[in-house]
Parts: sequence; C-alpha cells; structure tokens
Amino acid sequence: MPVESVFPQLEPLLPLVRKPVQYVGGEVNSTVKAWDEADVRWALFYPDAYEVGQPNQGIAILYEVLNEQPGVLAERTYSVWPDLEKLMRARGIPQFTVDAHRPVSAFDVLGVSFSTELGYTNLLTALDLAGVPLIAADRTTAHPIVLAGGHAAFNPEPWRTSLTRWSSGTARKPCSPSPASSVSGSRAAARAGATASCSSSPRPAASTSRSSTT
Repeated sequence: MPVESVFPQLEPLLPLVRKPVQYVGGEVNSTVKAWDEADVRWALFYPDAYEVGQPNQGIAILYEVLNEQPGVLAERTYSVWPDLEKLMRARGIPQFTVDAHRPVSAFDVLGVSFSTELGYTNLLTALDLAGVPLIAADRTTAHPIVLAGGHAAFNPEPWRTSLTRWSSGTARKPCSPSPASSVSGSRAAARAGATASCSSSPRPAASTSRSSTT
C-alpha cells in the first residue's frame, strides 16, 4: 500500500523554524519513485543537518546506485534542528525523508553514514522521532533494518546495540544488486540475509543541488 507523505502536517510548521528550505526537498537530480513499484525501500540517513549532509559524496553515490536498480527505492533523511524537533514531537510528526516526506519507519532499511562521532547521538534522536526502538533487540519485523558505515564506523562498540549490522569504514565500492534485493520480501528474511557485498569501482554520482532560485 502507498505510504502517505507527512508534508501536509509539516508545511504549517516551516514558517516557525530556521532555514525551512532544508526540509522541503525537490533538488535538481533528486529521485522520487512510486512506493508500490519497489520491492525494497532504503532510507539513507546522514546524522547531521541537511546543509552538512547534502554534499556528502558517500550518500550521493549510494543514492544513485540504489535508485538505478529496478525494484529498489532510495530516499534521504537528515537530522532536524532542535526547533523543528520540538514541534514534531508536540504534533506527532515522525522522522521523514526529504525526497517524498515519507516516514522513515515505513522503509525496509535505514542506512546510516557516520562521518564523525558527533553523529552517534543524532542517530538515537532520529530513531526516537521515527518511532523505532533504540535497541535492536527490541525491534520486530515491523521496523526497518538499521545498517551503518562511514568514516566514523570503525569502532561500533558505542552504538552496536542500536544497529542490525555495520560496515567498518567507508564503502569504496557501490553495493551490487544482490544486497539490495536480499532485503525484498519479509523483513525477517532480510534481517537474517542482509549483507554488505560490493562490486566494481564507483563512478562520480550526479549531485542533488538546489537551483539558484531557492
């Protein structure tokens, strides 16, 4: 079934917060796919503000490679600023993606890219906003699989209880079709079969940048 956008609930809050454009989406080269046409759906999370995470090449490459695969949908999500977080909690608005403003909890996989240790607590905030239990053992098949990698993912000890799987360091090769496809079907099977295999060398990803009019 289609997943409804939270933008109708979010839009009235935008005049009340700083830099509301970071929550609007619609950048050049961004991708929005039909929810029901995808077999597996990824939310790619950069645990910092949009203006910090949007230029990240790792997220850009994964976003492009996943969306190029048939049956795979990928959208991006970023940490919200404290002013919007407060309003979201008061009105029951969950963590959302910037591409189609879909709730993060509806996705099959939440992929996290840690560039610095400062993102660790931001992951916990995003999980809490999304309504996803902070401890992996407390999650069910109704919740997304939570995967992590990135420059600051070499030592998983501080946050290992919150993750389903992690990849040490950066993903220097794009994910092959098999890992993305392995998450299709039931989340129970995906939880057991999710892997981080990769193949071939990445090519530069098309950037998702705002037009000069925004």
